[in-house]
Amino acid sequence: MPQAVSLEAMRMAARKRAGQETLDPDNAFVSDQELDVVLNDWLQHVYRLLVRARSGYYRNSVNITVTNGVAFYNLAIDFLELISVDWNFSTQEVYPVYPYEESERNQYRMSPGWLRLSPLHYQLQNNGINFIPTPTGASTVTINYVPVFSKLKDPTDIFDGVAGFEEFAVCKAASYMCVKDDNIETASFHESQAKVIEDEIKAMAPNRTAGLRR
Repeated sequence: MPQAVSLEAMRMAARKRAGQETLDPDNAFVSDQELDVVLNDWLQHVYRLLVRARSGYYRNSVNITVTNGVAFYNLAIDFLELISVDWNFSTQEVYPVYPYEESERNQYRMSPGWLRLSPLHYQLQNNGINFIPTPTGASTVTINYVPVFSKLKDPTDIFDGVAGFEEFAVCKAASYMCVKDDNIETASFHESQAKVIEDEIKAMAPNRTAGLRR
């Protein structure tokens, strides 16, 4: 189950850890705006670690309509990494589309086209996806992908730390505030806590599937 935490909650946690609670965050030693930059930087680090674990923590899907004679299509603006591609031949029949190697680009051009059970292939190119053979009509393709990290802006914006992993960013933010206040000893403590959480992410994140793998 996701454990989404708001930006406001992470701000308060970081301030409490650093001993810098305030009733006037706009005029605080570290303002909310400055704290948000630090939190977002380290939340993005957590996000990248979870994406690198290849365990499907963050996933999105978008449908694109291919048309006759057009092989290249732009990807979603929040696209980070491709997970899989499906060709929706009908509502009941969905076929996987596989990547092609550069050396295979001419071989698959000779395929009969977008027909049932006929092989379809794709290649990521710049900010889009290219299909071989070129589509011969209108149909729908589903792109399953990992989206980019979305920075938190409003106090109610949330981040899914999955298993409390957002605490890494909270500890790093607390350390930042302590360093700015010349409290190096406390900053070092928060850095050590952040390192423990980072090690947990690296150890636990790849093992999301506890059962047997194929």
